[in-house]
Amino acid sequence: MKTRLILPRPGRCGWTCTNKLSPLPPGLPDRLPVLIVAVNDAGVRAKDASGHEWNLRRTQVDCGIYCCTPAGGWVHESSSTARDILLHQLHHHLTAPRPDGPAAARWEEKASRLQWILQRNGEDPAALATAGK
Repeated sequence: MKTRLILPRPGRCGWTCTNKLSPLPPGLPDRLPVLIVAVNDAGVRAKDASGHEWNLRRTQVDCGIYCCTPAGGWVHESSSTARDILLHQLHHHLTAPRPDGPAAARWEEKASRLQWILQRNGEDPAALATAGK
């Protein structure tokens, strides 16, 4: 599955995301919806629903993805075509053997990310839990 990140731009919505190299500031939860207020070389200024502004690195903000269709076009993650592609990818991932050792964490992380993208675009979490069955 080929995807392309949607870059943060002022006025776009996104979600906070943490990673090992860039943990979020204290008090800012992971996967919180935010509005991008400003973008510069150093990072992103984002506003949460309570109006608090946060200075974040670009890697700490997820503005979504575009998915490549079989015909070669790009569709937003919220489209039914992209959701079908992502659901197929999740099913394929969950039916593959889960690796042992350090690779297991990456396997879990990929499954969690695919589920989260589908959930934030209206897919039923209960249906996603059985996607691999």
